[in-house]
Amino acid sequence: MFRQMVRVALCAGTFIGVIGSGHLPVYAEIHPSFVVSGRITTSVPVKSVRIVLEDPKKKGVAVAETTVDEDGSYELRNLTLRSYRIVAWLDGKKQDSRKLDILCRPGTVMKKSFFYGKNEPAFTFYFPLEDPEVADVQEILVSVPPGVMKEYGKAQTDYVNGNTRSALFRLEALLPLAPEFYGLHTRLGMLYEQSGCYGDAETEYQRAGELSPRSSQPLLNLARAQIQGSEGMPDEMDQLSLALENLERAIALKPTSAVAHCLAGAAYERSDSAAEAELSFKRALELDSNMPAARLMLAYLYMRQEDWSSSKEQLDTYLEDHPFARDRTLVKSLISEVSYKLVSADHL
Repeated sequence: MFRQMVRVALCAGTFIGVIGSGHLPVYAEIHPSFVVSGRITTSVPVKSVRIVLEDPKKKGVAVAETTVDEDGSYELRNLTLRSYRIVAWLDGKKQDSRKLDILCRPGTVMKKSFFYGKNEPAFTFYFPLEDPEVADVQEILVSVPPGVMKEYGKAQTDYVNGNTRSALFRLEALLPLAPEFYGLHTRLGMLYEQSGCYGDAETEYQRAGELSPRSSQPLLNLARAQIQGSEGMPDEMDQLSLALENLERAIALKPTSAVAHCLAGAAYERSDSAAEAELSFKRALELDSNMPAARLMLAYLYMRQEDWSSSKEQLDTYLEDHPFARDRTLVKSLISEVSYKLVSADHL
């Protein structure tokens, strides 16, 4: 049975090898193979969901399909195209097709979830990031060729214009030309993370951390990618443990990082360590009382614990601090639900 759910998610022209090396970038492998996994959620309960992938150049021709399991999870393997049309059948009823673009490196698992219904019952949290160009003095002294900087700028323009694929192609082509360029690895990591390619993002964030070992930001980025990418995976608990280790290192470098404590809370919550999660979220709010992610995740934690009073307090505070938030309608509905639970509990 698939149900409406409150889902907490963390935040967040082609150019191939023309400059320089003559090697074909990994991103442009001739015979790629991809895996896409994720979760399907719906606004009303359904009994069955079937996912069909179609070749966008051959309308109505299915090239892969799978049945979604009881918790809404799906996985599609051995995909060889970069773009598909994805069609979901809910209890045998066909839904509108949607575009699926695979931007990951070959062999990487892409995470992509879909919602079908009127109003998506989910929070999406965007954690603030430091400028990805900020690093330690040693990294700043690294010389980057002017040609690389020019293409790097074009990649940023591509991204701003909504052409993520082109931006990735440009940045990948620059890797052999500027392997010690911190900003290049960080930007690549961010683009891969936003595209659901968490394994690729981790690779780039790890390299950025090696290039800027005195900065906490690569560790925060790496932990965030590990937290998001691990959901539903066989090694989920191991990845969450690694994320917490990276966050401990980040906090040692920058104890006043509210983002680090908030991410630690998210990792603890996913690990069913409620007490540690609560302490981390509260510490994040002590450091930055205006952090929406920490406030909402703390409220969500209290909801899971059926601590309706504490949850309502956090939700009320959120709306007071952010009266024009895009998710205010959802938050108001949760306040109504929590208030009802609170009154019901008082009458028991």
